[in-house]
Amino acid sequence: MEINDLKPRKPYDKKDYIQIICACLWAIGLCLIWPLTNMPGAGISALFLITLGAVCFITPAKRSLEEKFLAVSLIAMSLWFLVFTNNRMRFINIPFTAFLMLLFMLLRTDFIQRGALSLSGVKKALRFVFPAAFTRMDAPFRMIKKSRQTHAALIGFLLSLPLMLIVLNLLSNADEVFSGMLTRAVDFISSLTSFEGILRLHFAVLVFLLSASLLQSASRGLRRPLREGSSHECPVITMFIPIFFINITYAIFISIQFLYLFGGREAAMMTGGYAQYARKGFFELAAVCMINLFLTQAVLSLTRYHKIIRIMSALTLVSTLILLISASIRMGLYISEYALSFLRLLTLWGILMMGVFTVISLIKIIRPDKKFFSLAITIAIITWMAFSWMNADGVIASVNMNRFANVSVKTVDTDYLSRLSPDAIPSLEKYENTPEVQTAIEAIKKEYASMHPFEWGFMQLNTK
Repeated sequence: MEINDLKPRKPYDKKDYIQIICACLWAIGLCLIWPLTNMPGAGISALFLITLGAVCFITPAKRSLEEKFLAVSLIAMSLWFLVFTNNRMRFINIPFTAFLMLLFMLLRTDFIQRGALSLSGVKKALRFVFPAAFTRMDAPFRMIKKSRQTHAALIGFLLSLPLMLIVLNLLSNADEVFSGMLTRAVDFISSLTSFEGILRLHFAVLVFLLSASLLQSASRGLRRPLREGSSHECPVITMFIPIFFINITYAIFISIQFLYLFGGREAAMMTGGYAQYARKGFFELAAVCMINLFLTQAVLSLTRYHKIIRIMSALTLVSTLILLISASIRMGLYISEYALSFLRLLTLWGILMMGVFTVISLIKIIRPDKKFFSLAITIAIITWMAFSWMNADGVIASVNMNRFANVSVKTVDTDYLSRLSPDAIPSLEKYENTPEVQTAIEAIKKEYASMHPFEWGFMQLNTK
């Protein structure tokens, strides 16, 4: 079954109601942590695991290796939020885990019969998301209208209100901790009458409708079929001219790299020092490498892997590898001068991934009849999970403090250390006798002392 196939209409059943419950949980959860100043921790773990369980319950298992890999990856990434409190990593891992969930769901519902990690599978998933998020936004209202149990459920809710008021009052008088939680809940409900509260409610309703539509579209199909993309073929000369001139430009640039960056410290000092030389060009080189990857894939597909285009693309990719080596050296010089930060650590992972994709693209040029995109995506997922679980803030704190302890630098950036998450505290405590480190630890604990339980991670609980 292709992604464009429409599934026949069928009555709403318990599987549809489970999807609506999952959408409600996501709406409530994201509403609680509005406006996303502290990305959620334990709460998001619970939401992802509940959604994974719901998808497994309402869809038949395929028992393929790809499905098992996605399931294990989803469990690992869902539990990550429970362990760490790095808000920057949480901000990245939420959409990353959500996309893995989408691939898993589409694989289980036969929208992607096989090859969810292939280029065609990823394209289908991306093309599915936007229409699926809007095409069935009316599903919850249709379910309420057609359900025979709606009036009975409303009566049940009305009967539960006085009973819950009595029970909550008794329990709050019996336990102070529970009473405090109940007071915060009442304060939260009261805050919904403010302007920010109204924004929260609108945000929650939007998340609910989008999530419900997405889940319903995955299980019941899109109401309007998607048009299949048509393949075009360009004249070889049209693609040859731009890639030829780009290769000439890279040849000149690479010769400069060998003269200055690879030529020794004396050559770099002519431009103001290693760190200054590295700082000026790194991000530009990284952008050029990304352009090269997209460019070579585009010209190869548009010319159906013509021989001369394959040769020119191979030269471009070889140049890309040299540029990546130059970029990694620049970043290494920059780190040695200005210490390690989250962005610099993330950049090192990005360089590694661009190198992997470049090498795989070169192999694809040699063997165009083989499909290697699944291998590249699998490597990217595995390495990103490893990057997430290695505790980025802890690594940053350890590296920077080791530089300070080994007297390679005279000062440590206390201001940056104090802005790390509690994940860094175990690494910093090894140097707690240093006044600057003690100040950073106290600042971190103060910053995260008021975290809501929904936002907790295991590392944060261990540092209270």
